[in-house]
Amino acid sequence: MRRIALILSAALVSATPALAAQSCKPVHFAHGASSAIVRGIGEFDATNAPCFSLGVRPGQIVSMRVLNPDGNMAFSIYDVADDVDSYSWRATSPHIRFIVFETLRAPTNPFEVEVMVH
Repeated sequence: MRRIALILSAALVSATPALAAQSCKPVHFAHGASSAIVRGIGEFDATNAPCFSLGVRPGQIVSMRVLNPDGNMAFSIYDVADDVDSYSWRATSPHIRFIVFETLRAPTNPFEVEVMVH
């Protein structure tokens, strides 16, 4: 049991640098808008998953949700949340990075994720 816990811990630690090293596409908001939709093609392999970046002021409320109704898409927010399809939090950092991926092995599919900042 202890060996399994060590293996899982090592896997999580090794995945974090991969996300940190990824080149991320910036999320842009239209002038005066508080939300934006990012689109792409989901990948089951998180190392190939599309990465996005977002600049906010610490203290702002950030909400994200997958708009695809099939339940096979999720996102992970670096240092915040992992494998969720909807999440809201008060930003503590001005830099947010997230990846979007398929949760089940399937042919690649398009996704839409709504990002809101208040």
